[in-house]
Amino acid sequence: MNALVRHIASFSGGKDSTAMVLRLIEEGRPLDEIVFFDTGWEFPQMYDHIAKFEAFTGRTVTRLQPPVSFETCLLRRKVVPKTGQNKGIVRFIGWG
Repeated sequence: MNALVRHIASFSGGKDSTAMVLRLIEEGRPLDEIVFFDTGWEFPQMYDHIAKFEAFTGRTVTRLQPPVSFETCLLRRKVVPKTGQNKGIVRFIGWG
């Protein structure tokens, strides 16, 4: 196997990604890492589910967190083009 290739599953904690990762494990497919993007907006039950998933599979789920809050990216971040005719001009606020 190529040392530069990594098999990473994006895990939302929902039924589809849970089933996908369980199937990958069941079939013995390569799986180097399982990642979860933590927006901070999840229900407490989601974190409970992830903990149960980790206990059941014996695998760690890596929690990714943005350098700024999800709310900031969604609602408050200034979007400013770096090129083109609108370069440097605030075009809109947030990626909503």
